[in-house]
Amino acid sequence: MVSSASEQKFKIYGGDHSPWVQALMLGLHERGIAFTLTPLPTLGVLRRSGMMMPAASKNGGAWQLESADMLVEVGFDRIEAVDLKAVYGAWRGVHHRIDNPLRFFHAWSLAGYQHNTGLANLRDHFLRSFVPFYMLTLITLMRWRTRPQPPPEPAAQFLFWEQRLADAGDGFLGGASPNMADLMLFGIVQCHASIPVPPLETLRQDPALPELRAWIGRMQAHYRGYPHLYSGKYFTPGTPQPTAAGPLARLSFWLGSITMLAAAPLSVPLALLLINRVQR
Repeated sequence: MVSSASEQKFKIYGGDHSPWVQALMLGLHERGIAFTLTPLPTLGVLRRSGMMMPAASKNGGAWQLESADMLVEVGFDRIEAVDLKAVYGAWRGVHHRIDNPLRFFHAWSLAGYQHNTGLANLRDHFLRSFVPFYMLTLITLMRWRTRPQPPPEPAAQFLFWEQRLADAGDGFLGGASPNMADLMLFGIVQCHASIPVPPLETLRQDPALPELRAWIGRMQAHYRGYPHLYSGKYFTPGTPQPTAAGPLARLSFWLGSITMLAAAPLSVPLALLLINRVQR
């Protein structure tokens, strides 16, 4: 049984650059359920599942993994397997996020977490610099492990959704309101827009994707009050960008990033250990 929105509050670990974190937060926003976002996992979560995100705790309870399971818990129907496969397909191109490492870290530096205040907030921004360092390591490994393949047509990864939206008409994949497929696909859009990669320009410009662009516009209008929309800078109707971290928080993040780089003989093995824990 799903408890009422007023009886629920979620604490989420993750970054709003992640499509799966975005999907969970969009779903909670849709249901009117309060949540806070923290950039650092608890030690218990770190030991159990590494830096897998999102992890979420409802009403101070045990930390849970898998955004799909948590969305089911708050009342969404589970996404169909064929749709989930197509969502993952629309995520292709994520490895381009690290084409420019400085731009990659700059985007992370702007994340406006305010989980704590004062010195504790600066500490959090210093420590969270390990997260993009970890992600840089992970995506680099993904590149090394992926066998070179002929690049697909730019729009190919989105054509499944273009047809689905053409069949759905002027609403959402879920009909009159978004369903889990809408949430996850829109999470992918936020991921591509948070650190612009080639698929973002495909979504914006490719003549084969008019239904998808119209759907992005409907989603942005529907979620106008949601504070983590990166896509509003690139699609109409425009929406405000997420609140950026303040100057001191950004300075603390960059000091942390320099520290992580200087401590690479320790931080790289730690990142590899945590990647292995997630993959297990």
